[in-house]
Amino acid sequence: MEFSGVKWLRIVNFWDYGSSVMARQARVFVDEGESGVYHVCSRVAGPMGWYPLAEKENRHQLIQYLKHYAALYQCRVYSFVVMGNHYHAILKFRKPGKLPKKFLKEKALQFYPKSEAHIDLWNENKWETFQNRLFDISEFMRSLNRAFTNWYNARTNSRGSFWADRFKSVILGSKRAIRECMLYIDLNPVRAGLVTHPEDFEGSSCHLRIVGKDKWLVSINEIMKHNKRSESLAHYRQLLYERGALPNRKGKLQIPQEVKKEMEQSDYRPRGVYQKKLKYFVNGVMIGSKLQIEEKLQELRTEINRFYYKRRKNALSHEAGDFYLQHGRGM
Repeated sequence: MEFSGVKWLRIVNFWDYGSSVMARQARVFVDEGESGVYHVCSRVAGPMGWYPLAEKENRHQLIQYLKHYAALYQCRVYSFVVMGNHYHAILKFRKPGKLPKKFLKEKALQFYPKSEAHIDLWNENKWETFQNRLFDISEFMRSLNRAFTNWYNARTNSRGSFWADRFKSVILGSKRAIRECMLYIDLNPVRAGLVTHPEDFEGSSCHLRIVGKDKWLVSINEIMKHNKRSESLAHYRQLLYERGALPNRKGKLQIPQEVKKEMEQSDYRPRGVYQKKLKYFVNGVMIGSKLQIEEKLQELRTEINRFYYKRRKNALSHEAGDFYLQHGRGM
């Protein structure tokens, strides 16, 4: 990989640690071939003030494509929100491995329904390439965005790319990072002034969970660790209200004081912390534990030996914790 000029890497020290690369070209640091959970974001190509995804039919169609391709790929969807000119999703890709030939053929026919005779002629290399595709986040995003572009262009008699640039992705290295990122993106419609409560926004997984249409998503019980769905939903909703400093709805459970105390003791100030946009959730490399971040940095130092990293002596203040700047210079 060739680099020039000065790039800088940021480590964020709050409930977990996060690292963020602010220059767009530095996103090559993300190893998208590895298994794991990713926060992805795609924006539309167009002038300021153009919000094609605000139209209900367009938003609904994008969600249907997300559901469709999650079933085709080795992918599970934790959360998503479709805003007027961009969308966010948290995706989990299974660790790459050998899949049965019968299963692969079924998937291939779903991708290419009119090409069964051609598929039967695939050699082992072709089957291996197709298998690897099913675990690849870049292939997933390409399929999803291309399908929506083709649909939108046909519907509006348009031509050209619908999406601007390449999608952004951040590795979420811990269960806590996943949950906090879910809370952050679910509050997008509230930050944009579209709704008062995030579950009222129809273009989100939060809404689907409340109305019971979330069977294709990762179970809320798996995220919140409760046995009952109602308890998990109540706990998650109250965390949303706490992070967004939202007015509590009448009759809804409050967060127990012991839970609040535990969060405060973990060196994290929860109430209202996600009222503002936080760049490291989108323009990042990884959010995870201190150990995970250190391992990722060591991996970067090893794989990209033409870079060196140097920590600033003084941390920069931030409402969610401390920033540490790290510089890399092309050698």
